[in-house]
Amino acid sequence: MRIITVVVNSPDEVTPAQTTAQIIRVAAERGYTVWVTGVGDLSCSVEGRVLGYVRQLTHTHYESYQTLVQDILSQGKKNTMQRPLNESDVVLMRTSPGRDKKRGPLHTSVLTLMRMVRDAGTPVLNDPDGLCRASSKLYLQELPASVKPLTLVSSRPKEIVSFIEGLNGKAVLKPLSGTRGRDVFMVRSAKDPNLLQIIDVILRQGLVMVQSFIPSVRNCNKFIIYFFEKIIMIIFVNKIKGTRRGYQSPGGKWGDS
Repeated sequence: MRIITVVVNSPDEVTPAQTTAQIIRVAAERGYTVWVTGVGDLSCSVEGRVLGYVRQLTHTHYESYQTLVQDILSQGKKNTMQRPLNESDVVLMRTSPGRDKKRGPLHTSVLTLMRMVRDAGTPVLNDPDGLCRASSKLYLQELPASVKPLTLVSSRPKEIVSFIEGLNGKAVLKPLSGTRGRDVFMVRSAKDPNLLQIIDVILRQGLVMVQSFIPSVRNCNKFIIYFFEKIIMIIFVNKIKGTRRGYQSPGGKWGDS
């Protein structure tokens, strides 16, 4: 029996539109036994084994993603079984801490637990060390200057204003964490009457990332595949009309790379 364990924010929150549901469905159709578990379902035993209360898919083929999700939901917590994650052939990390603030501390702990699973011999994808390294947008600062906007990260309003003045154009301000364009703002210049208020709103969440505005972002999002510290692919995703925010939505279409 080949087993894939999929770790998510919560099994009760998996939806048909998520890529995670697509991955689970394909794994089941290819003959894998699929276990689904959440960050709140994991623990470490006295013996040092990482355990998870898992929900095992009951079918190999599903008529739709809706029936797949219903299978996961129908099991509930009463029908879960606690299993060592190292019984899996591979563990897939499909968590999204930026969309799960209420379980923030759990996500931090889970990365340590996943290191233990990996070090015990079970592959964990994505690697927990990489996930920790890329836990905020600050990771983008490690990319070459040629593939990113001019960027400043600061907690000082005067420094932020001065940086925007030097751009002589529009700027984008955002927090280091979060997804789906939440609390992402664009200003036309350092003279924007709402600039200081915007900075204050973001500072309540931590450091502010300020970037030069790239006009072509109106047409597409850019996804960079970064592998072993080398850029191996740049993919452009056609944006949904009517938004400047740079995130991928369900139904987005892949463009030419």
